Amino acid sequence: MLTGNPQSALERVATETWFECLRHVGMEEYRSMLQTCQYFRQMCLPLVFKEATCSLSFDRYHVDPEVQYALLDNFIALAKSDVHAPLVRKLTVYYEHRFPGSHSRKSVVTQIKLLYYPRFVNLFVELLPHFSNLRVVDITYSMNMDKMILAALAAVPNLDELGMRLVRFSAHRIKKRVRVQIRKLGIFNDGSDCNPNRAAKMLDVFSGERLEDLTVLSRAYSPKIMRALTAQNNCTILKSISILLHQEDNSALIPFLVSCPNLESIDLSLGDSPGSAALLSTALVSRLPISALKNLHSFSGPDEVAMVLVPKRPVKKVTTVHGSTFYYIGVTPREYHAYKTMLARLSESTGPVTDLVIQTGPLETGLLDLIVRYIPYLSSLRLDVGRKQVLDDDPFNYSLDIMLTDQDECGGTSTETGSDIFSDHSSRYLLPLVRHNKYMRIMHWIALHKIVLPRNLAVLNLYDDHFSWPWENFNMTCFYDGIVVEPSEKEAFLNNEEKHGRAHTFLMARSIFATISQSYPSLREVNLLGNLYRTEFFWYKNPAGTWDLCDFKPQSP
Repeated sequence: MLTGNPQSALERVATETWFECLRHVGMEEYRSMLQTCQYFRQMCLPLVFKEATCSLSFDRYHVDPEVQYALLDNFIALAKSDVHAPLVRKLTVYYEHRFPGSHSRKSVVTQIKLLYYPRFVNLFVELLPHFSNLRVVDITYSMNMDKMILAALAAVPNLDELGMRLVRFSAHRIKKRVRVQIRKLGIFNDGSDCNPNRAAKMLDVFSGERLEDLTVLSRAYSPKIMRALTAQNNCTILKSISILLHQEDNSALIPFLVSCPNLESIDLSLGDSPGSAALLSTALVSRLPISALKNLHSFSGPDEVAMVLVPKRPVKKVTTVHGSTFYYIGVTPREYHAYKTMLARLSESTGPVTDLVIQTGPLETGLLDLIVRYIPYLSSLRLDVGRKQVLDDDPFNYSLDIMLTDQDECGGTSTETGSDIFSDHSSRYLLPLVRHNKYMRIMHWIALHKIVLPRNLAVLNLYDDHFSWPWENFNMTCFYDGIVVEPSEKEAFLNNEEKHGRAHTFLMARSIFATISQSYPSLREVNLLGNLYRTEFFWYKNPAGTWDLCDFKPQSP
């Protein structure tokens, strides 16, 4: 309990310290603190009103327009508050209008379209200027984007970010010389991509003058936006683009790249169209001048395109997508030659390349030998574990250069009780084997010098979708290398040494990593990535120089 002057006692704690504490609590805690004193009220009020939502949804379960509009009362009150409206930094707008198979409600649907939808648009346009410090707008919209909404967004003076989901543009221009000015634009239509105005070649509603980051995951609108920005010829500070493109729209991409002199990062997806990457790479060779993209530092996309854009440019980070069947049968001679050609071209970067991701790139000795040969300065590497064993032999048949003991692990000074405890911990196995043995065999072979890594590698990322499976949940079916593992089979499958190989103890694992550290002193992290390439667990070198496991899932008993 505070004593003396509460205000001075609070203020003796630095404001930055309070804000750091507030980062770890939620909205309910903010609201409670608002009511304690004026000092906390001033501190928490901007956090409570930092974000606002304007949401309206009509579907077969919500057909009464007046009931739905009543849900907007809080938003209207917020917008009209001279105290609270200026505190809003982010506005989320959601409008859904879906009536699947609702023929019996045709009159209601017509009423909503003709009366209530215009009412929603007018309300939004009227209230948006009240949020004088708005910086971020995120819109999910099931109707054609209204020109009045675009004009209202264009009038926001300091808008930094605009995100649009499931958006459809019928109007492709607001009015002459009126465009939405933002630093970061994202259009996310990869799930649903409607194009009600196919005849229009340019979507000229966004200005390139302030644009620094552009993401267009829409095959319908990416070429239209690129053509419009190219025509404006003012994308001088655009640094990062992420584009989803049809192969027939290559003609829009190349002039756009030329018009962006300071572009640093390109993330390009061409979908699954066969031959699309080869067509684009051919076009780039013939039409993209070598003087373009002189500041390119990062590229993500098909390997055929990487082989054109990376050489003679200062690219340091490369993510390549290679269509391959290696995951099932290993690298074929043809694919080996393709990897060799690609890596040779990447080695011509003036960066040089220090961060490499080969999606669907197998962790096989032949590919790693090529990486070490052509890109020796790597500090970060990501490969797929794959289904084929790297080597067929058993690594336990060979001796490690360093074999730790319990005494080594305890620093030689532990009491008998402490040593017994640590000995018990060190003798535990890395379980379940289904999660740990595949990558540990790889690390074991690296320690035995049978697999080589780039000498200065600091971070090794290994991907396999089975790292994400909830093996500890005995009520859920899992999949492992194409095998369906039913709940009734899980317990026997998890730690089956005949299937997964001999188990590693924690002490053996640390001996392996200690041996690896001798050959690769810069290595400090081994991340195991699962679905969506999220880190599921990882090994890291601690400040004492020994290795520890950070596992977000419980160990099997």
